Amino acid sequence: MTHSSISSDLSIDAVSVQIRDAFQGFTGVAERLEQAYATLREQVAVLNLELNDTNLRLTQSLHENTRIRRYLSNLLTSIEKGIVAVDAAGQITLWSGGAERLTGFTAAEALGGQADRLLGEDAAVLLHGLTGEGHDGHREGRIIRKDGYILEAEITASPIRDEGGKVLDTLLIFDDISKRKWMEERRRRSTAQAGLEEMAVTLAHGIRNPLASIELLATLLAEETQADARTSHLAQGIQAGVASVNTILTNLLAFTRPVKPCLKPLDLHRVIEEALSTALYALKERQIDLIRLHHSGPLEIDGDRELLKQVLLNLILNAVQAMPSGGTLRISTRGPEGESPVSVGGHTTADGQPTRCRPKHGGMNGGEFVEVKVSDSGCGISEANLEKIFLPFFTTKPKGAGLGLAIVERILERHGARVSLESRVGKGTTFRILFRSRCQAMASAQGGI
Repeated sequence: MTHSSISSDLSIDAVSVQIRDAFQGFTGVAERLEQAYATLREQVAVLNLELNDTNLRLTQSLHENTRIRRYLSNLLTSIEKGIVAVDAAGQITLWSGGAERLTGFTAAEALGGQADRLLGEDAAVLLHGLTGEGHDGHREGRIIRKDGYILEAEITASPIRDEGGKVLDTLLIFDDISKRKWMEERRRRSTAQAGLEEMAVTLAHGIRNPLASIELLATLLAEETQADARTSHLAQGIQAGVASVNTILTNLLAFTRPVKPCLKPLDLHRVIEEALSTALYALKERQIDLIRLHHSGPLEIDGDRELLKQVLLNLILNAVQAMPSGGTLRISTRGPEGESPVSVGGHTTADGQPTRCRPKHGGMNGGEFVEVKVSDSGCGISEANLEKIFLPFFTTKPKGAGLGLAIVERILERHGARVSLESRVGKGTTFRILFRSRCQAMASAQGGI
């Protein structure tokens, strides 16, 4: 064997070893890769399971959030009370369905607006009155609806806090208490009125018997003293006084009798014109200007023409007596579909003076009713007298019996109507009557409401 042949054999063996080692190394790497791939597949499978689980939980959470959001939205829409959120700048950030119904303003109109301008002075006082500690505030006040009607409201302001207790926004909740206020006032006045009526009946019957004797004696005296002019004149004076007292007693007893209206379809405009024609002479005598602002169509209600004519005539003559040196009488009407200018910022007049209003409207707001207003530019009524103005036998006139407005209110109650008044001393008085419209009354009778 030659030297070169031996070297070639050694070289082949070395290559074989290297190939075997390389193969073994490759096999080991392949096995490790295979193991790593299997591990990775297991991890991917686990991750897929976790991802699917997470996706499922996320989907469920989204569905739950959507359900809760819809539930809260339906809840806010269904709650009768108005719910409003106001941020630190006084802007409205939430306006519930109840707020829409109570004020007439839609969420689109309210959101972003200033709460004090939209909800009025009483809500503004509550908003500004919240202290740094954010204590709740509560008061009864007034909110001017979009259609101009006044809403007697109970308003509560509460702070909205974050998890740390920091005040973020303010929550205003308000509710219509017009009907409750009206009922309370009616109950109070009815109690007082019942006592006065009972006293009136007792007095009337107690006075009438001796008055009849005085009348008889005065008549006899007048007959026997015809020849004596002075004595006869005195006897006639007694007879006139007795007649005057008799008239007062007759009115008192008539007032205590129940009013039974005969309801028929009628147009209030025609009743107003009939009352005005009766009062025309008094208007001319006092040089009073008459302004009519009538609703364009008929003002149809079910009512007793003669009784309602008595109501309007009473109010017109009251206005005439409040303007002894002349002035302006304004009679305006509004139909159920009529609209008023939007009024915001509280119920004040142009010069900032508050207008006193009594009594409340008893929840008769909105477009379900027809309205008649009788306004004068006369002396007005003091706030102290407003509380008593509808009480029987209360009068500020030297010769008045104090029954006119009490009769007005009684007749209107029998018609299901409401009367209220606003007055400012030295500026005038406005009586406002709300009747249920005939269409609304028919819908109610048919179960439409």
